[in-house]
Amino acid sequence: PIRYSSVSIKGEVVREFTYELLSDETLDDLLNYAGGLTVRAQKNMHISRLKTMAEISELSPVNENFFINYLNSENFILQNGDNIEVFSIIESVNEVYVIGQVKNPGKFAFDTKHDTFLLDILKLAGGFNDSTYLKTIFLDKGEIIRNHPNSNYPELLNFDINKLISGDMMENIQLQNWDIVVIRQTPYFERPDKVWMLGEINIPGIYTIQTKDETLNEILIRAKGLSPDAYEYGLHLKRDGKQVALDDFNIILHDSDSILVPKHPGVVEVTGEVYKPGFIQFYKKKSLKKYIEGAGGYTIDANKYHITIVHANGEVEIKKLFRSPKIREGSTIIVQKAEERDPFDLTDFMSNTASLVTSLATVVLLFGQ
Repeated sequence: PIRYSSVSIKGEVVREFTYELLSDETLDDLLNYAGGLTVRAQKNMHISRLKTMAEISELSPVNENFFINYLNSENFILQNGDNIEVFSIIESVNEVYVIGQVKNPGKFAFDTKHDTFLLDILKLAGGFNDSTYLKTIFLDKGEIIRNHPNSNYPELLNFDINKLISGDMMENIQLQNWDIVVIRQTPYFERPDKVWMLGEINIPGIYTIQTKDETLNEILIRAKGLSPDAYEYGLHLKRDGKQVALDDFNIILHDSDSILVPKHPGVVEVTGEVYKPGFIQFYKKKSLKKYIEGAGGYTIDANKYHITIVHANGEVEIKKLFRSPKIREGSTIIVQKAEERDPFDLTDFMSNTASLVTSLATVVLLFGQ
């Protein structure tokens, strides 16, 4: 059948939809068709109503918007084209927060029907029954941060955790909504810094840093030194994912440093502008020139005076005009590409030269007068 009139409803109802409107139907009738209100529905509802042709003038809007209180307007008569929106109740935020040195930091529900005390919330955040974890907590003082609407700065309420654990109820402060409880870590308990010792080491593994300025050499002594197969000069120290260029083993180590000691590689790598990049067998007395020749020699694009040598320990050397670096086992030789230059144009050169000679002749003539 043809639907001559309709109304729509959305929001906090069981079935949002557009329904046929019968004569003299009320808001309550429509809500029954929509399955009723949800538990989150507000009593104030928004209605958008189109005006009839007779009601509209050139200067008037074509629709009107208004709110009604459903509890007082169940028998409100609907009109064709009405759009009803049922808003959701905005819930209050009832929470307290625990931050710092607790096992389960975060936000916790605040009891609005019963008094909530400090110890109640701290138990939810992990409590104090773990004697080992308790050693990591600064027990002399905790804080409650409490905001006030008439102050730019919060109030700080201090409590003694030692006394609170011992059962002193004077320290068990009653909390308010939105309080922030701060438990601090003791300054004397931190997770130890660690380094990784890998490869050709007599006792490889993870080592904790024992002193403030412990060096690589001291850690190596604790690890019983290098194995007989170790290539000492090739030791890699990585920090934050990058290799550290080493001069010696007296460098101070940091947390998460990684040390890798390889075996003797027996080769030198040649890359860049050579005809056959790759590995060349290492000989102690072989020169830089010989390694490049072993890789096929320079290409026509090579810059013979711009060669970089990266040694196995991360140290970098540059070939100088009258001095070539000593090549060590495990080094990488990088032959750089020459900069591209425009080809020499004889015609352009002669034209520029003639122009310069003419300019000089003119200057001489002027000074001669």
